[in-house]
Amino acid sequence: MLTVYFWIVNYKNIIFLSGKGLCYGIGDNSNGQLGSKDGEILYSPNKVNINEEKQFVKISAGFQHSLFLTIDGEVYGCGKCDKNQLGGEILAKYTNKSNLRGRIIFLN
Repeated sequence: MLTVYFWIVNYKNIIFLSGKGLCYGIGDNSNGQLGSKDGEILYSPNKVNINEEKQFVKISAGFQHSLFLTIDGEVYGCGKCDKNQLGGEILAKYTNKSNLRGRIIFLN
């Protein structure tokens, strides 16, 4: 049984964070925003395939992208990135945490 700690509703999907630090997604995955490269619509909750060894503590989602914060302070992102939604130079410009940019892991 999946115990949901937190969930976020996005444009056309839902991402769940379990009490064990695992993430699951359901809905539109056309840009890989649910961590799967296949780009299909997910009709049942699927485990977000980012990093099997990481425990997640926070999740966030935009129009067609998602961000995942690990217990170690690493940020993982997946989905559409045509306007630097997943970081890059934009993140470095608008944050005081210069080390954060180097810790973004892009999944495409």
